[in-house]
Amino acid sequence: MSNTVILIPSRLAATRLPNKPLLKINNISIINHVYKIAKSSLIGESYVATGDKEIFEEVTKLGGKCILTKKDHKTGTDRIFEAYQELKDDNIDYVINLQGDEPMLDIKDVNNLLKNNDSMVIMPTGGGKSMCYQLPALISDGCAIIVSPLIALMKNQVDVLRGYYNSDSIAHVLNSSLTKTQTAQVKEDITNKKTKLLYVAPESLVKKENTEFFQATNISFFAIDEAHCISEWGHDFRPEYRKLRQIIDTIGRAPIIALTATATPKVRQDIMKNLKINDGKLFLDSFNRSNLFYEIQPKKDVAKQIIQYIKERKGESGVVYCLSRKKVEEIAETLQINGINALPYHAGLDSKKRVEHQEAFLMDDCNVIVATIAFGMGIDKPDIRFVIHHDIPKSLEGYYQETGRAGRDGGKGDLMTFYDYKDIEKLEKFLQGKPCLLYTSDAADEGLGVDLGGRRII
Repeated sequence: MSNTVILIPSRLAATRLPNKPLLKINNISIINHVYKIAKSSLIGESYVATGDKEIFEEVTKLGGKCILTKKDHKTGTDRIFEAYQELKDDNIDYVINLQGDEPMLDIKDVNNLLKNNDSMVIMPTGGGKSMCYQLPALISDGCAIIVSPLIALMKNQVDVLRGYYNSDSIAHVLNSSLTKTQTAQVKEDITNKKTKLLYVAPESLVKKENTEFFQATNISFFAIDEAHCISEWGHDFRPEYRKLRQIIDTIGRAPIIALTATATPKVRQDIMKNLKINDGKLFLDSFNRSNLFYEIQPKKDVAKQIIQYIKERKGESGVVYCLSRKKVEEIAETLQINGINALPYHAGLDSKKRVEHQEAFLMDDCNVIVATIAFGMGIDKPDIRFVIHHDIPKSLEGYYQETGRAGRDGGKGDLMTFYDYKDIEKLEKFLQGKPCLLYTSDAADEGLGVDLGGRRII
């Protein structure tokens, strides 16, 4: 029997419908609406996962099977995971996710992967990309290999997964930060079939001893996270990513799912061609996030402007992006002197310090991270309320990625960029001799899959 998990975020009324009854949209019961969809469109039993007792009672009246989640979840991902555990049945086929006031079937890409098909997934930051491979990995036999570009990103996702299962074996990282003893433990857990997800850096994947180990391992699929790193036309090109298909063929072919939040048509084509998944299915989601508010101001006294902006949002979490490590240190120190609990983050810090600062931010021990683009990719902190750009970003894609850190819990996200013509001159010098993409407003919208709902950023 197939199971359908229906996810209804409890935050729906507060963030989307502040002046309407919780269970009503245009005088149509939310529960009745999605339950009818589930019963008419999907085969098998239907489950509703919610943390709201009123929703629980409503579904029960309608004859539906409802899971009342126990925790005060900040994200829909949390609720899906608890629902998955509550069902105690691996045969989950669909998740219906209510976003805004329209129900959306967003699990087709998961089903495609479970059918051993290749996929290319382009979803907005905070749209649930990680669920597209985490849920299939938990359901499938074997261990999924998740290729990820940053150690901080891997650690964040592994910590979250371990938290759900109260087990360190369910997910592991394999990268240069591990000791020989830790690496041996990771491989032992995989051999004993305790591990469902293994996060690896491309450099670790290519090592002979690891390749030989994986050849003897039951790999459920390969997930290439932040897949825009593959493309020379992308904003964050990494040469080692272009060798991934060759490595996969050496290990042994398994389904491939490539995921990113930013890919123009040219980048998409390059990713699929390089991974040899041209016959794979493309899943392209809407990129309009109506809870984000963009603002651009000229630099006057930019440090003073940033201090004032943050103090107006006392106690809220935020990120300040700078182009250089030197500027990161300067701004972080200036904020600290002015009574703002801020920490720096950039590749020049040793790995231990970076981890400490990231953990402090994730655990709300510090309110503000001042960072280069080394920070943020894949970081799952849902309640970031603002993102400030001290400098003009290097690219449109990078700008979208970085501003997308805000408001992942559905709450308001304020996005401020400060500009000066000198910033443009710096970028022009930086880009000299490098390939550069030029965008018209229409081309940019089409390329990123962006529907700005009539908004334009000038």
